[in-house]
Amino acid sequence: MPKKLVAFGLATLAVLLLFLPLAAGGAVNSAEPVSQPATVERTLIYAETASKLGAPWDVAMLTDAVYAMRGEQGGIEDVNPIHTSLQFAVMTITTEHYEAVGSVYNKYEDTWHDVYDWVVTGTEAYTARDAIIGELGIGEDTLDAMDADAFADAMNKTMADRSGDEYRYSATISANYDVSGVLHNYTTLTEEEIGGIVELYDVNYLIERMDEETRNQIYALMGEYGMYQHVDLETYVNCEGVVFTGGATDVVYFNQRDTRWADAPYGPDNIGGYGCGPTAMSIVVSSLTDQTADPVYMANWAAQHGYCVKGKGSAHALIPGAAAAFGLSCSGCSRTEPQRVVDALARGELVVALMSKGHFTSGGHFIVLRGVTDDGKILVADPASVTRSNQSWDLSLIVAEAHKSAAAGGPFWIIGT
Repeated sequence: MPKKLVAFGLATLAVLLLFLPLAAGGAVNSAEPVSQPATVERTLIYAETASKLGAPWDVAMLTDAVYAMRGEQGGIEDVNPIHTSLQFAVMTITTEHYEAVGSVYNKYEDTWHDVYDWVVTGTEAYTARDAIIGELGIGEDTLDAMDADAFADAMNKTMADRSGDEYRYSATISANYDVSGVLHNYTTLTEEEIGGIVELYDVNYLIERMDEETRNQIYALMGEYGMYQHVDLETYVNCEGVVFTGGATDVVYFNQRDTRWADAPYGPDNIGGYGCGPTAMSIVVSSLTDQTADPVYMANWAAQHGYCVKGKGSAHALIPGAAAAFGLSCSGCSRTEPQRVVDALARGELVVALMSKGHFTSGGHFIVLRGVTDDGKILVADPASVTRSNQSWDLSLIVAEAHKSAAAGGPFWIIGT
């Protein structure tokens, strides 16, 4: 396969890094690329590695390009992108204790029995690469030989080795979108270099200068790993007053493409295209509390609290963050625990699910699971589709198409009062 070259260059980057901090508004469009530091193949590796770790791939690539330009490491074609990608990650370790949570009466034995379940007793966050690999006991040389999947396997194995009958531990990776803060705190870049990278990131410099085929490949990768939540805006609807019944909980339904707010802002984007996260939480909050929080309200709240990711949708941490803010309980659930999902729905709780490519989306997409039918099918409230919301779905399909490496406790979040 021929090595097509990505249309940006180190020479251009060098000029921009010097120029942008002084330019009002950053006149990026006036610059033309003159050389290429990475092939398309290498760019796709950056996009896949960073997206699996929940990190902004373009910032990781720009950072490594600057390091290469400064001669502080090998060329960008030879550097493992996992090192810089992890600088933009936060690993959260959750501790659970197996304990009595209540009791049930057995009328046949005329006795009460304790009911046990896993209860979250604490979380601890580890920010950036050194803290993360230090906690996992992974050396720099070992990390250099890993890809994102091998890192996830090592992280999960460490948690499994620590777990026992009484306590169990799980770890998730989420993105740190404080790009400027990460560059200042965890790199050796100068103020001028950091300012240049931040401005290039803000205007989507890399992806805007790629050919359409490469851009679509990157969006597909980001969507597969939940980093790109975008809905085609061809169809508008009006769902005012719609309530779905049939599950244990009646659900107040909102659709992100509703004509009342599809074009309303979600940070720098719009709700119709990128607002599945806040719309899903509008459904949850409005259904489980006495408060009505429509998508405009929830999108504004999410953007104000840093959960909106420009051009990509929502950070995964929006779900537990919004649940806590609106007084709801929230427990993360993995793809290996489908019974927990079913049990929660049977109890009248709702479950937000982050779906990857399949029946619900061609990229990444938040939906709400709202109940279980008598024959074991799952009922959903899909923020982008009334049609899918009126169907029932096999649990196996939901689990199979759920995000395989969601952060913040996902890809399922069990939410109750």
